[in-house]
Amino acid sequence: MISVTAVEAKRSMSDCEMRLEELAMSTVFSPTPSHIFLRPAPEPLPEGPALVVNDRGRVLRLPYAEVLYLKAEQKYVTLRTAEHSHVLDDTLTELEQRLGDAFIRIHRNALVARRAIRELQLRNDETQADADGWAVRVAPLDEWLAVSRRQVAAVRAALAGEPT
Repeated sequence: MISVTAVEAKRSMSDCEMRLEELAMSTVFSPTPSHIFLRPAPEPLPEGPALVVNDRGRVLRLPYAEVLYLKAEQKYVTLRTAEHSHVLDDTLTELEQRLGDAFIRIHRNALVARRAIRELQLRNDETQADADGWAVRVAPLDEWLAVSRRQVAAVRAALAGEPT
């Protein structure tokens, strides 16, 4: 049996307190910048409605605000953002209903974000036989998309900021 006297217990406690004080004062525990490791803040999720896109084995959430236009090509729809193109299985009609008034149908094969339309122009492109007619310039891509004659009035109204 170990017996500790009151004097030994006090000395032992004061030794512990001194050691703790030394540790607290040492650089090991000091909050200097070299001892603080900061992780970058996680990227906040974009707010508002979004489309979910399957792209090469991964699932992406694309906010409507990033979508510039959607164009039907045969069985698929191509979704275009400022940086990427994605292929969707949805129909253009389904997407038009989901996207609402933020997008305007400019042709039977295309929907464009109202905010992305910069110009409506009557074009005569001799390099393509079917390129004669009206087209809109989509910013920031500076791509031209054909506008059907039936939709020209709606596109003009959208450029003027009028609801259709």
